[in-house]
Amino acid sequence: MRAEILELMRVIAAGIAADEMLAANISELSLKFRHIGKIDDAGMLHTLSEFHRYNAVRLRDELADLTDKYLMLCDDGPDLSEA
Repeated sequence: MRAEILELMRVIAAGIAADEMLAANISELSLKFRHIGKIDDAGMLHTLSEFHRYNAVRLRDELADLTDKYLMLCDDGPDLSEA
């Protein structure tokens, strides 16, 4: 069980990194579009960037909750099912 939880934590952490990278890249592109006068496109990209920022925050909350559960599981003693 612990191994599965750790793998899920790794997947969530990778998702956080991906969403943060996407948010930054899309935000930069939005600024470029705004600079050349494509205001509507810039606004759409800004909204997409904010979605990825929000998703990264949501995933951070999930990771924190899962980390707490994992630590409580570890406090219960050794997991003999993985031996």
